[in-house]
Amino acid sequence: MMRWLACLLLMIAGVAHAQTFPPLTGRVVDAANIIPDDQEAALTAKLDALEKESSRQLVVATVPNLEGYDIADYGYRLGRSWGIGQKDQNNGAILLVAPNDRKVRIEVGYGLEPILTDAFSSVIINTQIVPAFKAGDFPGGITAGTDAIIAQLRLPPEEAADLQAAAAAQGLAYVYLLAPTSSPRRIAAVAERARGFVYLVSVAGVTGARQTVGADLAGFIERVRARTTTPLAVGFGISTPEQAATIGRLADGVIVGSALINAVDRAESDKAGAAANFVRALREALERQPW
Repeated sequence: MMRWLACLLLMIAGVAHAQTFPPLTGRVVDAANIIPDDQEAALTAKLDALEKESSRQLVVATVPNLEGYDIADYGYRLGRSWGIGQKDQNNGAILLVAPNDRKVRIEVGYGLEPILTDAFSSVIINTQIVPAFKAGDFPGGITAGTDAIIAQLRLPPEEAADLQAAAAAQGLAYVYLLAPTSSPRRIAAVAERARGFVYLVSVAGVTGARQTVGADLAGFIERVRARTTTPLAVGFGISTPEQAATIGRLADGVIVGSALINAVDRAESDKAGAAANFVRALREALERQPW
């Protein structure tokens, strides 16, 4: 009797904590109620146009919270529940925002992974969406992120292959991007095709005060290194020589963009000299590494 009672209690607990999703009511499902009606209408028009042009489906979804689930798990299950995209092509994507949990994710169907990669999605989130969210502008961040995703999804499927072939004809290497959220399958595919170097997007970045790399980023670098001998270069969010030196102890190269532009912008005169000094400081920090 006690054994049956225990099983019954487990079944009740499982039902009580079953994952629930808002119904798919359109191209914008604003269950968190953070998008004004006029902006929701504008987003819906853009998303409808994308599907008519390309057959690719993108849904914007907001939920009050993730019910205790990791956003990657929630997004994956939400995509399966809704069945976004053409069934035979799996070409759907979801921009998922959970404002109360301060989480955002771009969930991508397998058919769109070569076009809307994890790394590219991370760049969209960190450059287009999160800055607006931090300023308290949820509708603006969602619109900016949606526009960036739509622009990428409008690319024809063969464009990446054509670009790679054109680059090879000129003796140039096509650079692939990976992010800490990239799946093992994506890492394996990039490892097989990559030439020159692989660009690893540092989403978590470096903690500025201590100039230390988070365990997730270090582990990510090691996962990719285990699959390829192609040099690995880490970028995104690296802004000081100390941070570059920390990355340099783990990767083969460091990519710095915005920080260099900022150094030039801050210089009232001799902007070329400011750029040279900044690059020199980066180089000296890397050269001090015990290779």
